[in-house]
Amino acid sequence: MKKEYDFSKGTVNKRPLADPKKSKVLTSIRLDGTVFQWFMAEAQRTGVPYQTLINSSLKQVIETPSTKELEQRLKSVEKVVFKKTAGR
Repeated sequence: MKKEYDFSKGTVNKRPLADPKKSKVLTSIRLDGTVFQWFMAEAQRTGVPYQTLINSSLKQVIETPSTKELEQRLKSVEKVVFKKTAGR
């Protein structure tokens, strides 16, 4: 191993990383023991790897509209519906 390395002629890769929708990211997270045990039990029961179960559960949370979003949608629909009925 050299004592010093010369990076002055190096280049920086400015391309974006792989498409996040198509790639997986290696990460480490800390889970409560009970959460981990539940996913392990589900993995054993269903035959699906626990990491896949965790990933699909997180995706479901992201893709499910929040209560606040649903309330906003309902209010906008009510405005349209009640405008139409009030004009009759």
